Amino acid sequence: MDGSQDLFDGSWDVRTTHVLNTSYWSDKASISSIALLKSLCSNGSMVEFAMEPPGVLVCRIPEQNVTVNMLDPSGLCNRRGEMYTIGDVVLLLCIRRSEYTYSSISNRGFRYINVLERDRIKSILCDSETSPELLEAKTRYISIYKDPSCTVPGSKDPGDGMCIPKRYGSKRLIDNVMKQVEESYCVLINHPDPEGMDYRLAKKQHRNICVVATALIDLPLRNRTTVITAYGEGFERIVRKLEDSQTTKAVPKVVVAPKPLAKILRINNKMRVLDEICCKYRKKPVIIVPSSAMSIVCRQNIKRLLEDHEFVDPQESMRNDGPIVSSLPMNAVEVVHKICGRAIKFRVVENSYTTKFTTSDWISVVCVVLNAKGGQWQFNGYPFDSFVDMFLTIKCALFTYDTDNVPGEMANWDLKVFRINRSHRHHDASIAKEFWQYIESFLLQPRNRKIHPSKRLS
Repeated sequence: MDGSQDLFDGSWDVRTTHVLNTSYWSDKASISSIALLKSLCSNGSMVEFAMEPPGVLVCRIPEQNVTVNMLDPSGLCNRRGEMYTIGDVVLLLCIRRSEYTYSSISNRGFRYINVLERDRIKSILCDSETSPELLEAKTRYISIYKDPSCTVPGSKDPGDGMCIPKRYGSKRLIDNVMKQVEESYCVLINHPDPEGMDYRLAKKQHRNICVVATALIDLPLRNRTTVITAYGEGFERIVRKLEDSQTTKAVPKVVVAPKPLAKILRINNKMRVLDEICCKYRKKPVIIVPSSAMSIVCRQNIKRLLEDHEFVDPQESMRNDGPIVSSLPMNAVEVVHKICGRAIKFRVVENSYTTKFTTSDWISVVCVVLNAKGGQWQFNGYPFDSFVDMFLTIKCALFTYDTDNVPGEMANWDLKVFRINRSHRHHDASIAKEFWQYIESFLLQPRNRKIHPSKRLS
Protein backbone atom coordinates (compact mmCIF):
# COMPACT_ATOMS: atom_id res chain seq x y z
CA MET A 1 0.00 0.00 0.00
CA ASP A 2 2.90 2.37 0.52
CA GLY A 3 3.89 3.31 -3.00
CA SER A 4 7.51 3.44 -4.08
CA GLN A 5 7.26 4.84 -7.61
CA ASP A 6 7.75 8.44 -8.64
CA LEU A 7 6.50 8.48 -12.25
CA PHE A 8 3.62 10.91 -11.69
CA ASP A 9 4.50 14.29 -13.20
CA GLY A 10 3.64 17.24 -10.98
CA SER A 11 2.29 19.31 -13.90
CA TRP A 12 -0.48 16.88 -14.86
CA ASP A 13 -4.00 18.07 -14.05
CA VAL A 14 -7.17 16.19 -15.08
CA ARG A 15 -9.69 18.76 -13.84
CA THR A 16 -10.03 20.33 -17.32
CA THR A 17 -9.72 17.17 -19.46
CA HIS A 18 -12.99 15.36 -18.71
CA VAL A 19 -14.51 16.08 -22.17
CA LEU A 20 -11.38 14.92 -23.99
CA ASN A 21 -11.19 11.87 -21.75
CA THR A 22 -14.81 10.87 -22.49
CA SER A 23 -14.37 11.09 -26.27
CA TYR A 24 -11.01 9.29 -26.19
CA TRP A 25 -12.38 6.25 -24.30
CA SER A 26 -15.90 6.16 -25.78
CA ASP A 27 -15.36 3.17 -28.12
CA LYS A 28 -12.96 1.14 -25.96
CA ALA A 29 -13.64 -2.25 -24.37
CA SER A 30 -14.22 -2.48 -20.63
CA ILE A 31 -13.29 -4.84 -17.79
CA SER A 32 -14.06 -5.15 -14.10
CA SER A 33 -12.33 -2.34 -12.19
CA ILE A 34 -12.00 -4.31 -8.95
CA ALA A 35 -10.44 -7.31 -10.77
CA LEU A 36 -7.81 -5.04 -12.29
CA LEU A 37 -7.01 -3.35 -8.95
CA LYS A 38 -6.81 -6.69 -7.12
CA SER A 39 -4.42 -8.00 -9.75
CA LEU A 40 -2.30 -4.83 -9.47
CA CYS A 41 -2.24 -5.02 -5.65
CA SER A 42 -1.46 -8.74 -5.40
CA ASN A 43 1.22 -8.86 -8.12
CA GLY A 44 2.87 -5.55 -7.22
CA SER A 45 3.10 -4.57 -10.88
CA MET A 46 4.96 -1.44 -11.94
CA VAL A 47 2.83 1.31 -13.47
CA GLU A 48 3.59 4.17 -15.82
CA PHE A 49 1.62 7.39 -16.17
CA ALA A 50 1.57 9.08 -19.56
CA MET A 51 -0.20 11.94 -21.31
CA GLU A 52 -1.64 10.76 -24.62
CA PRO A 53 -1.57 13.17 -27.62
CA PRO A 54 -5.17 14.43 -27.19
CA GLY A 55 -4.24 15.52 -23.65
CA VAL A 56 -5.65 12.48 -21.85
CA LEU A 57 -3.84 11.11 -18.79
CA VAL A 58 -3.63 7.29 -18.83
CA CYS A 59 -2.15 4.58 -16.65
CA ARG A 60 -0.07 1.82 -18.26
CA ILE A 61 0.65 -1.52 -16.61
CA PRO A 62 3.30 -3.15 -18.86
CA GLU A 63 3.40 -6.44 -16.94
CA GLN A 64 -0.32 -6.85 -17.59
CA ASN A 65 -0.09 -5.38 -21.13
CA VAL A 66 -2.87 -2.87 -20.56
CA THR A 67 -3.52 0.88 -20.60
CA VAL A 68 -6.54 1.98 -18.51
CA ASN A 69 -8.69 5.08 -18.05
CA MET A 70 -7.78 6.76 -14.75
CA LEU A 71 -11.14 8.56 -14.46
CA ASP A 72 -13.36 5.46 -14.59
CA PRO A 73 -15.03 4.31 -11.32
CA SER A 74 -13.11 1.81 -9.21
CA GLY A 75 -16.14 0.37 -7.39
CA LEU A 76 -14.72 1.48 -4.02
CA CYS A 77 -16.43 4.27 -2.06
CA ASN A 78 -15.48 6.35 0.97
CA ARG A 79 -17.59 6.56 4.12
CA ARG A 80 -19.72 9.33 2.60
CA GLY A 81 -20.62 7.12 -0.36
CA GLU A 82 -18.45 9.02 -2.87
CA MET A 83 -16.92 6.78 -5.53
CA TYR A 84 -13.15 6.62 -5.91
CA THR A 85 -11.81 6.54 -9.47
CA ILE A 86 -9.19 4.13 -10.80
CA GLY A 87 -6.68 6.96 -10.61
CA ASP A 88 -7.45 7.67 -6.94
CA VAL A 89 -6.64 4.08 -5.94
CA VAL A 90 -3.68 3.60 -8.32
CA LEU A 91 -1.99 6.76 -7.03
CA LEU A 92 -2.40 5.51 -3.46
CA LEU A 93 -0.90 2.12 -4.36
CA CYS A 94 1.91 3.22 -6.62
CA ILE A 95 3.39 6.65 -6.04
CA ARG A 96 6.04 7.35 -3.44
CA ARG A 97 4.69 7.90 0.10
CA SER A 98 6.45 11.28 0.48
CA GLU A 99 4.76 12.48 -2.72
CA TYR A 100 1.29 11.35 -1.63
CA THR A 101 -0.02 14.47 0.12
CA TYR A 102 -3.43 16.10 0.21
CA SER A 103 -2.37 19.13 -1.84
CA SER A 104 -0.41 17.20 -4.51
CA ILE A 105 -3.30 14.82 -5.11
CA SER A 106 -6.30 17.18 -4.90
CA ASN A 107 -4.60 19.90 -7.00
CA ARG A 108 -4.41 17.45 -9.90
CA GLY A 109 -8.11 16.60 -9.81
CA PHE A 110 -7.94 13.33 -7.88
CA ARG A 111 -9.41 12.43 -4.48
CA TYR A 112 -7.03 12.09 -1.51
CA ILE A 113 -7.53 8.87 0.52
CA ASN A 114 -6.86 9.44 4.21
CA VAL A 115 -5.17 7.03 6.62
CA LEU A 116 -8.36 5.51 8.04
CA GLU A 117 -9.73 4.70 4.57
CA ARG A 118 -6.51 3.01 3.42
CA ASP A 119 -6.77 0.00 5.77
CA ARG A 120 -10.32 -0.68 4.57
CA ILE A 121 -9.31 -0.45 0.90
CA LYS A 122 -6.31 -2.68 1.54
CA SER A 123 -8.46 -5.37 3.14
CA ILE A 124 -10.88 -5.30 0.18
CA LEU A 125 -8.11 -5.57 -2.43
CA CYS A 126 -6.31 -8.36 -0.51
CA ASP A 127 -9.49 -10.36 0.13
CA SER A 128 -9.83 -13.48 -2.03
CA GLU A 129 -13.60 -12.99 -2.27
CA THR A 130 -15.31 -10.05 -3.99
CA SER A 131 -18.72 -8.59 -3.20
CA PRO A 132 -21.12 -8.69 -6.19
CA GLU A 133 -21.76 -4.94 -6.03
CA LEU A 134 -18.03 -4.23 -6.54
CA LEU A 135 -18.08 -6.09 -9.86
CA GLU A 136 -20.54 -3.59 -11.35
CA ALA A 137 -17.89 -0.88 -11.84
CA LYS A 138 -16.13 -1.10 -15.22
CA THR A 139 -13.03 0.60 -16.61
CA ARG A 140 -12.11 1.08 -20.26
CA TYR A 141 -8.74 -0.26 -21.44
CA ILE A 142 -6.42 -0.61 -24.44
CA SER A 143 -3.97 -3.47 -24.94
CA ILE A 144 -0.35 -2.38 -25.28
CA TYR A 145 0.65 -5.51 -27.24
CA LYS A 146 -1.83 -7.83 -28.94
CA ASP A 147 -1.60 -11.42 -27.73
CA PRO A 148 -4.58 -13.76 -28.41
CA SER A 149 -3.43 -16.24 -25.78
CA CYS A 150 -3.89 -13.83 -22.86
CA THR A 151 -7.03 -13.14 -20.83
CA VAL A 152 -8.27 -9.99 -19.14
CA PRO A 153 -8.94 -10.17 -15.34
CA GLY A 154 -12.67 -10.25 -14.74
CA SER A 155 -13.42 -11.35 -18.33
CA LYS A 156 -14.29 -14.85 -19.55
CA ASP A 157 -13.32 -14.11 -23.17
CA PRO A 158 -9.74 -14.94 -24.24
CA GLY A 159 -7.92 -12.90 -26.82
CA ASP A 160 -8.37 -9.49 -25.27
CA GLY A 161 -4.62 -9.02 -25.52
CA MET A 162 -3.94 -8.41 -21.87
CA CYS A 163 -1.19 -10.54 -20.33
CA ILE A 164 -1.62 -11.22 -16.63
CA PRO A 165 1.25 -12.94 -14.81
CA LYS A 166 -0.09 -15.93 -12.93
CA ARG A 167 0.28 -15.81 -9.16
CA TYR A 168 0.97 -19.18 -7.61
CA GLY A 169 -1.48 -20.30 -4.94
CA SER A 170 -0.61 -22.93 -2.36
CA LYS A 171 -2.28 -25.81 -4.28
CA ARG A 172 -0.56 -24.94 -7.55
CA LEU A 173 2.79 -24.59 -5.74
CA ILE A 174 2.46 -28.05 -4.15
CA ASP A 175 1.45 -29.59 -7.51
CA ASN A 176 4.56 -28.11 -9.14
CA VAL A 177 6.83 -29.43 -6.41
CA MET A 178 5.28 -32.93 -6.59
CA LYS A 179 5.80 -32.91 -10.35
CA GLN A 180 9.49 -32.11 -9.77
CA VAL A 181 9.67 -34.99 -7.26
CA GLU A 182 8.37 -37.42 -9.90
CA GLU A 183 10.77 -36.11 -12.56
CA SER A 184 13.80 -36.32 -10.26
CA TYR A 185 12.81 -39.85 -9.25
CA CYS A 186 12.55 -40.95 -12.88
CA VAL A 187 16.00 -39.49 -13.58
CA LEU A 188 17.38 -41.32 -10.56
CA ILE A 189 16.03 -44.81 -11.31
CA ASN A 190 16.87 -44.60 -15.02
CA HIS A 191 20.42 -43.34 -14.51
CA PRO A 192 22.89 -45.52 -16.51
CA ASP A 193 25.79 -45.25 -14.03
CA PRO A 194 24.69 -45.75 -10.36
CA GLU A 195 28.31 -45.40 -9.21
CA GLY A 196 29.18 -42.18 -11.03
CA MET A 197 29.32 -38.55 -9.85
CA ASP A 198 26.23 -37.59 -11.89
CA TYR A 199 24.17 -40.25 -10.10
CA ARG A 200 25.21 -38.94 -6.68
CA LEU A 201 24.25 -35.36 -7.71
CA ALA A 202 20.87 -36.57 -9.01
CA LYS A 203 20.29 -38.48 -5.79
CA LYS A 204 21.13 -35.41 -3.70
CA GLN A 205 18.81 -33.24 -5.81
CA HIS A 206 15.98 -35.78 -5.41
CA ARG A 207 16.40 -35.83 -1.61
CA ASN A 208 16.36 -32.03 -1.46
CA ILE A 209 13.15 -31.73 -3.46
CA CYS A 210 11.57 -34.46 -1.30
CA VAL A 211 12.40 -32.42 1.81
CA VAL A 212 10.73 -29.35 0.26
CA ALA A 213 7.65 -31.36 -0.69
CA THR A 214 7.36 -32.85 2.81
CA ALA A 215 7.62 -29.39 4.40
CA LEU A 216 4.90 -27.98 2.12
CA ILE A 217 2.51 -30.86 2.79
CA ASP A 218 3.05 -31.12 6.55
CA LEU A 219 3.17 -27.39 7.41
CA PRO A 220 0.48 -24.84 6.52
CA LEU A 221 1.55 -22.10 4.09
CA ARG A 222 0.93 -19.32 6.61
CA ASN A 223 3.42 -17.04 8.27
CA ARG A 224 3.39 -13.72 10.06
CA THR A 225 3.22 -11.70 6.83
CA THR A 226 0.33 -13.66 5.32
CA VAL A 227 -1.67 -13.52 8.55
CA ILE A 228 -1.31 -9.73 8.79
CA THR A 229 -2.19 -9.36 5.10
CA ALA A 230 -5.25 -11.55 5.48
CA TYR A 231 -6.67 -9.84 8.55
CA GLY A 232 -5.33 -6.30 8.09
CA GLU A 233 -4.13 -5.94 11.67
CA GLY A 234 -1.00 -6.36 13.77
CA PHE A 235 0.47 -9.75 14.66
CA GLU A 236 0.38 -8.99 18.39
CA ARG A 237 -3.34 -8.24 18.20
CA ILE A 238 -4.00 -11.56 16.43
CA VAL A 239 -2.07 -13.46 19.14
CA ARG A 240 -4.03 -11.59 21.82
CA LYS A 241 -7.31 -12.58 20.15
CA LEU A 242 -6.20 -16.21 20.15
CA GLU A 243 -5.29 -16.06 23.85
CA ASP A 244 -8.61 -14.39 24.69
CA SER A 245 -10.56 -17.05 22.82
CA GLN A 246 -8.70 -19.81 24.66
CA THR A 247 -9.36 -18.11 28.02
CA THR A 248 -13.05 -17.73 27.18
CA LYS A 249 -13.33 -21.42 26.40
CA ALA A 250 -11.59 -22.41 29.64
CA VAL A 251 -13.71 -20.25 31.96
CA PRO A 252 -17.20 -21.68 32.59
CA LYS A 253 -20.09 -19.36 31.94
CA VAL A 254 -21.62 -17.83 35.06
CA VAL A 255 -25.30 -16.97 35.03
CA VAL A 256 -25.69 -13.48 36.47
CA ALA A 257 -28.90 -12.68 38.28
CA PRO A 258 -30.78 -9.66 36.88
CA LYS A 259 -30.08 -6.43 38.73
CA PRO A 260 -32.86 -4.52 40.41
CA LEU A 261 -34.13 -1.54 38.49
CA ALA A 262 -32.88 0.84 41.19
CA LYS A 263 -29.30 -0.28 40.59
CA ILE A 264 -29.57 0.05 36.83
CA LEU A 265 -30.74 3.70 36.93
CA ARG A 266 -27.93 6.11 37.65
CA ILE A 267 -28.12 8.44 40.61
CA ASN A 268 -28.34 12.05 39.41
CA ASN A 269 -25.14 13.24 41.05
CA LYS A 270 -23.19 10.34 39.53
CA MET A 271 -24.71 10.48 36.07
CA ARG A 272 -22.33 10.49 33.13
CA VAL A 273 -22.05 13.76 31.25
CA LEU A 274 -23.41 12.21 28.06
CA ASP A 275 -26.44 10.72 29.89
CA GLU A 276 -27.07 13.98 31.69
CA ILE A 277 -27.19 15.98 28.45
CA CYS A 278 -28.94 13.52 26.12
CA CYS A 279 -31.28 11.68 28.52
CA LYS A 280 -32.05 14.03 31.38
CA TYR A 281 -32.16 17.36 29.50
CA ARG A 282 -32.95 15.96 26.02
CA LYS A 283 -30.28 18.18 24.47
CA LYS A 284 -27.38 17.72 22.08
CA PRO A 285 -23.78 18.21 23.27
CA VAL A 286 -22.50 21.65 22.31
CA ILE A 287 -19.01 22.62 21.09
CA ILE A 288 -18.22 26.35 21.13
CA VAL A 289 -15.81 27.63 18.47
CA PRO A 290 -14.25 31.07 17.85
CA SER A 291 -16.43 33.53 15.93
CA SER A 292 -13.48 34.78 13.90
CA ALA A 293 -12.45 32.90 10.75
CA MET A 294 -8.84 33.86 11.61
CA SER A 295 -8.74 30.88 13.98
CA ILE A 296 -7.38 27.81 12.18
CA VAL A 297 -10.37 25.74 13.38
CA CYS A 298 -13.76 27.47 13.35
CA ARG A 299 -17.35 26.90 12.22
CA GLN A 300 -16.28 26.97 8.57
CA ASN A 301 -13.98 23.93 8.66
CA ILE A 302 -14.59 21.99 11.90
CA LYS A 303 -17.14 19.59 10.37
CA ARG A 304 -14.73 18.55 7.65
CA LEU A 305 -11.95 18.01 10.19
CA LEU A 306 -13.95 16.01 12.75
CA GLU A 307 -16.16 14.01 10.35
CA ASP A 308 -14.01 13.62 7.22
CA HIS A 309 -10.63 13.82 9.00
CA GLU A 310 -9.37 16.44 6.54
CA PHE A 311 -8.08 19.86 7.62
CA VAL A 312 -8.73 22.73 5.22
CA ASP A 313 -7.70 26.29 6.00
CA PRO A 314 -10.88 28.28 6.75
CA GLN A 315 -9.95 31.04 4.30
CA GLU A 316 -9.36 28.49 1.53
CA SER A 317 -12.63 26.73 2.42
CA MET A 318 -14.45 30.06 2.20
CA ARG A 319 -13.01 30.77 -1.25
CA ASN A 320 -13.63 27.30 -2.69
CA ASP A 321 -16.91 26.26 -1.05
CA GLY A 322 -18.42 29.54 0.15
CA PRO A 323 -19.73 30.15 3.67
CA ILE A 324 -21.39 27.24 5.47
CA VAL A 325 -25.19 27.65 5.43
CA SER A 326 -27.29 26.34 8.32
CA SER A 327 -30.98 26.39 9.22
CA LEU A 328 -30.38 25.37 12.84
CA PRO A 329 -30.89 27.76 15.77
CA MET A 330 -27.95 30.10 16.46
CA ASN A 331 -26.59 29.25 12.98
CA ALA A 332 -25.21 26.00 14.43
CA VAL A 333 -23.47 23.23 12.49
CA GLU A 334 -24.06 19.55 13.30
CA VAL A 335 -21.15 17.11 13.63
CA VAL A 336 -21.93 13.40 14.04
CA HIS A 337 -19.65 11.00 15.94
CA LYS A 338 -20.21 7.46 17.21
CA ILE A 339 -19.76 6.83 20.93
CA CYS A 340 -20.24 3.28 22.23
CA GLY A 341 -21.80 2.32 18.90
CA ARG A 342 -24.37 5.12 19.02
CA ALA A 343 -24.33 8.10 16.64
CA ILE A 344 -24.27 11.31 18.70
CA LYS A 345 -25.06 14.68 17.08
CA PHE A 346 -22.94 17.56 18.37
CA ARG A 347 -23.99 21.19 17.87
CA VAL A 348 -21.13 23.54 16.92
CA VAL A 349 -21.97 27.13 17.90
CA GLU A 350 -19.89 30.28 17.54
CA ASN A 351 -18.78 32.08 20.71
CA SER A 352 -20.77 35.22 19.85
CA TYR A 353 -24.06 33.33 20.40
CA THR A 354 -23.26 32.37 24.02
CA THR A 355 -25.06 35.52 25.24
CA LYS A 356 -28.31 33.81 24.18
CA PHE A 357 -27.60 30.58 26.07
CA THR A 358 -30.03 29.35 28.72
CA THR A 359 -28.95 27.31 31.74
CA SER A 360 -29.74 24.05 29.94
CA ASP A 361 -27.67 25.25 26.97
CA TRP A 362 -24.68 25.79 29.27
CA ILE A 363 -25.19 22.35 30.80
CA SER A 364 -24.95 20.95 27.24
CA VAL A 365 -21.59 22.62 26.55
CA VAL A 366 -18.84 19.99 26.58
CA CYS A 367 -15.94 21.75 24.88
CA VAL A 368 -14.70 25.23 23.98
CA VAL A 369 -12.31 25.55 21.05
CA LEU A 370 -10.03 28.52 21.71
CA ASN A 371 -8.40 31.02 19.39
CA ALA A 372 -4.61 31.04 19.88
CA LYS A 373 -4.61 34.81 19.24
CA GLY A 374 -7.14 35.48 22.01
CA GLY A 375 -6.94 35.63 25.78
CA GLN A 376 -9.20 35.43 28.82
CA TRP A 377 -11.70 37.73 27.10
CA GLN A 378 -12.86 34.65 25.13
CA PHE A 379 -14.66 33.51 28.30
CA ASN A 380 -16.40 36.84 29.02
CA GLY A 381 -20.00 36.27 30.08
CA TYR A 382 -19.56 32.57 30.90
CA PRO A 383 -21.70 31.64 33.98
CA PHE A 384 -18.95 30.62 36.39
CA ASP A 385 -17.61 32.04 39.63
CA SER A 386 -13.98 31.38 38.63
CA PHE A 387 -11.86 29.83 35.89
CA VAL A 388 -11.32 26.79 38.11
CA ASP A 389 -15.08 26.16 38.16
CA MET A 390 -15.22 26.52 34.38
CA PHE A 391 -12.41 24.01 33.74
CA LEU A 392 -14.20 21.52 36.04
CA THR A 393 -17.44 21.85 34.06
CA ILE A 394 -16.28 21.93 30.43
CA LYS A 395 -13.20 20.97 28.43
CA CYS A 396 -11.05 23.37 26.44
CA ALA A 397 -9.13 22.62 23.23
CA LEU A 398 -6.58 24.64 21.31
CA PHE A 399 -5.77 23.85 17.67
CA THR A 400 -2.48 25.31 16.46
CA TYR A 401 0.07 24.64 13.75
CA ASP A 402 2.98 22.44 14.75
CA THR A 403 5.42 25.30 14.10
CA ASP A 404 3.58 27.80 16.34
CA ASN A 405 4.11 28.32 20.05
CA VAL A 406 1.33 28.15 22.63
CA PRO A 407 0.72 31.59 24.17
CA GLY A 408 2.26 31.90 27.64
CA GLU A 409 -1.08 32.79 29.23
CA MET A 410 -2.71 29.60 27.91
CA ALA A 411 0.17 27.38 29.03
CA ASN A 412 -1.19 27.51 32.60
CA TRP A 413 -4.78 26.65 31.63
CA ASP A 414 -6.35 23.21 31.84
CA LEU A 415 -6.66 22.59 28.09
CA LYS A 416 -5.57 20.13 25.43
CA VAL A 417 -3.34 21.31 22.56
CA PHE A 418 -3.76 19.70 19.12
CA ARG A 419 -0.93 20.46 16.69
CA ILE A 420 -1.85 20.42 12.99
CA ASN A 421 0.84 19.88 10.37
CA ARG A 422 0.96 22.71 7.84
CA SER A 423 1.83 20.61 4.77
CA HIS A 424 1.13 16.91 5.41
CA ARG A 425 -2.58 16.11 5.45
CA HIS A 426 -2.17 12.41 6.31
CA HIS A 427 -1.73 13.51 9.96
CA ASP A 428 -5.25 15.02 10.06
CA ALA A 429 -6.96 11.70 10.82
CA SER A 430 -4.85 11.17 13.95
CA ILE A 431 -5.66 14.73 15.12
CA ALA A 432 -9.40 14.11 14.75
CA LYS A 433 -9.11 10.75 16.51
CA GLU A 434 -7.16 12.31 19.39
CA PHE A 435 -9.78 15.04 19.77
CA TRP A 436 -12.67 12.57 19.95
CA GLN A 437 -10.79 10.44 22.50
CA TYR A 438 -10.34 13.58 24.63
CA ILE A 439 -14.07 14.39 24.42
CA GLU A 440 -15.21 10.79 24.99
CA SER A 441 -13.12 10.42 28.15
CA PHE A 442 -14.96 13.47 29.50
CA LEU A 443 -18.46 12.45 28.35
CA LEU A 444 -18.30 8.91 29.71
CA GLN A 445 -17.75 9.87 33.35
CA PRO A 446 -19.53 12.08 35.91
CA ARG A 447 -18.52 15.70 36.34
CA ASN A 448 -18.63 18.23 39.13
CA ARG A 449 -20.80 20.88 37.47
CA LYS A 450 -20.13 24.42 38.74
CA ILE A 451 -22.47 26.61 36.68
CA HIS A 452 -23.37 29.72 38.70
CA PRO A 453 -26.91 31.15 38.46
CA SER A 454 -25.89 34.83 38.63
CA LYS A 455 -22.10 35.37 38.46
CA ARG A 456 -20.25 35.81 35.14
CA LEU A 457 -16.60 35.72 34.13
CA SER A 458 -15.10 38.97 32.95
